[in-house]
Amino acid sequence: DTEIIHAIPQEYVCDGQAGIKNPVGMSCSTLEARVHLIIAQVASASNIIKCISHAGLQTRDILLESLASSLAILSENEKDLGVLLIDIGGGTSDVAVFTGGNVKYSGVIPLGGDNITNDIAYGLKISRYDAENVKKKFACGIVDMIDPNEVVEVSDVLKGARTNARRSFLCEISEARLEQIFMMAKQMVEASPVGKRIYAGTVLTGGTALMPGIAATAPNTVP
Repeated sequence: DTEIIHAIPQEYVCDGQAGIKNPVGMSCSTLEARVHLIIAQVASASNIIKCISHAGLQTRDILLESLASSLAILSENEKDLGVLLIDIGGGTSDVAVFTGGNVKYSGVIPLGGDNITNDIAYGLKISRYDAENVKKKFACGIVDMIDPNEVVEVSDVLKGARTNARRSFLCEISEARLEQIFMMAKQMVEASPVGKRIYAGTVLTGGTALMPGIAATAPNTVP
């Protein structure tokens, strides 16, 4: 029920000589390749292709989200030196470690911006629609950046009326969920063989990365 969507070469081995990035032009009796395999659910990939087809477009290929993001935002120097990319989307957060010019580790965290929206909806007792708008306008990754006396107006779905909520409480909710996402990313990366090779730092992307203060939250939890 799965298929390979990427087989990314890490290095080649010619007659036992490892660490070769490009073996073209070399002479050897045995050639081996170490690759990073990325697999996906066949049904999920098929649904994506169907959605694109129904929109009147043709799908040329399927690309892992973190790899697509890396093409847009990471420099070749960052990829070569060693960088951690965290792409915080709506339903999931993608984690990828690049070093030596290639992706050496990738993973997916089943948490994203939608979870922050749900937390805000439950915490403030407002609809998910209002929670999403409140998150975009007033949420922050660090509570200490917010005036403790500042309030925001929301629609309480239980009371059926407009009410005031402390913005600091809203930011406590968003900060807690972000810390969880970053802590899970840290645990994934530290358990990988390349956890100690991130010399260029961490790069955040995705819609949730636009939240003020998020860059100050990450250093406390990621390598």
